[in-house]
Amino acid sequence: MFKHLIFFTLILFIQNNDSDDKKSYLKEIYNLFINTNIISNFENNVNSLNEPELYLGIPKIEEQIKNFGFKILENDVLEIKVDKNEDEAIDSIKNYIYDNKIRLKGKTKLGNTFTNEIIYNNYQWNKYDLLVSQGRKIKELSVFTKKINKKYVSIYFASLSKLDYEYGDFILINKSINKNNPFNNFYSITQYDFNCVFFGLACSYDIIASGDNIKTPYAKVLVQYYSILSYYVISQALPANFNVPFNH
Repeated sequence: MFKHLIFFTLILFIQNNDSDDKKSYLKEIYNLFINTNIISNFENNVNSLNEPELYLGIPKIEEQIKNFGFKILENDVLEIKVDKNEDEAIDSIKNYIYDNKIRLKGKTKLGNTFTNEIIYNNYQWNKYDLLVSQGRKIKELSVFTKKINKKYVSIYFASLSKLDYEYGDFILINKSINKNNPFNNFYSITQYDFNCVFFGLACSYDIIASGDNIKTPYAKVLVQYYSILSYYVISQALPANFNVPFNH
């Protein structure tokens, strides 16, 4: 299993070592991405936001995204992991959520909830996004999965505490698994809440809304933003050209 690779380390790893397979994985994802219209849809959605002005000292989501949303920070981490079977691959994702404290309470059960529908197949990449807001900070993990030559390949992108969010805590899980281009403006967002009963002895993440019923402000924009950010970081690791949103 590959060790964790911080973004800048990954660039050197790809350029200076025998890593044709790893680079080909990133190229496959990037080539799928460039055949989408995600960026133009995202720009339109951000420009149409009707946010309040500065609220409790926190800039608007639109302002944060346009001003520094596509600057790569040390908490923006890209990794490639290869496991010998699906159980090990799923356990690695759960451990990542736990080790990085993507949510402070119920981390183990959050890993179970996030990985519950994750699959590895031979014919296409699938993508799963976990967004958690707790205490004004958003933590995000995207995982691309595919089974390649009997290997279970997972590409992780994590962006931890990049954006501030003042509209309440949330847990969102998005799946991009449609059979054409899985990354082409396809969002299946579900909102969860962490609930405990029996004096905290039994806890679970329960679905409270999905699709258009989600009440979290700007949920779709946030999923789009972190998706595009993951493709941008992949493009820099290759490297490849990338037209950053709002930079034209």
